[in-house]
Amino acid sequence: MQDVTLMRYIEHVSWFKKFCLRRKLVLSDIHKVDKHMATYFADLVQHDAAYNTASYTLFGYLMLEADEPMADKFLLPHSRAALKGWASRYPQSSRTGADPDLWFLIAKHLCDIDTRLAAVLLIQLDTYARPSEILGLRKHDVVKPVGRNKLWGIIFGNSVHHEQTKTGTQDDTVFLDSLHDFAPAVAKLVYNSCRQHSGFLFPGCTLGHYESSMRQVVKHLGLAKFALTPHAVRHSGPSQDFLNKSRTADEIQARGRWKSLRSIQRYRKPGQMVAKMNRIPEHIWVEARQSLKTVLRALKQFYGGR
Repeated sequence: MQDVTLMRYIEHVSWFKKFCLRRKLVLSDIHKVDKHMATYFADLVQHDAAYNTASYTLFGYLMLEADEPMADKFLLPHSRAALKGWASRYPQSSRTGADPDLWFLIAKHLCDIDTRLAAVLLIQLDTYARPSEILGLRKHDVVKPVGRNKLWGIIFGNSVHHEQTKTGTQDDTVFLDSLHDFAPAVAKLVYNSCRQHSGFLFPGCTLGHYESSMRQVVKHLGLAKFALTPHAVRHSGPSQDFLNKSRTADEIQARGRWKSLRSIQRYRKPGQMVAKMNRIPEHIWVEARQSLKTVLRALKQFYGGR
């Protein structure tokens, strides 16, 4: 084993122990370690951590800490299951994102299942947000244009209403100021349709519903092998903005609310995303390039055009 791998094992196991210390989780035996490590992996997913963060933790713990009278392959079954679930639910290729036209095509077909999910996808794509964040938005989290401010925006972790993000921050505001103008139009439609100030923008839309509906659409389009999931939507905006040079690294980091520039390094290398897009048949692109107008018409009709 190379020294660099050993150092990563040590580092990641240390992070796991610090997590348990903060949560007052006792690692008194291997069974509790397994239970708490699975919880830690779930927390990593919510914080958009890299898959390797979990794998280094698991195998590092087995190498550095475990001292049980049985083979390593029989240890930490719950943590292994969580790691396997992570790999299948959020394939590493999903972190490369996809071309916006492809998401517009998926949004078009989502309208056949639940039109609201098309609005969810478009707002998520523009804001770099996690799918659960968009689904949890309320009307009071939307910033309307007023006075000299001509922009629509979204507040994640609204402190006025004692809310916070998955990472514990408050008042992370993302304005819908991209070069493309579909997001403000969608935000206006959804906002005006919501009657209660504290009402959910997408009531009844769960993450499971979003994921299963997108999976159905992607399979229907013959694109199941391309890891097009709600989680991948978050990675598409920054990849495209780096590719098109429409935002600086600092702007991308701020918009995605990543804590360090290191977190966005993968988006600086959009070659894998472009290569993945090149494997998609041309007839898909023909429909995809015409999809956004169809989606916006469907949303306007669904929400009443108010």
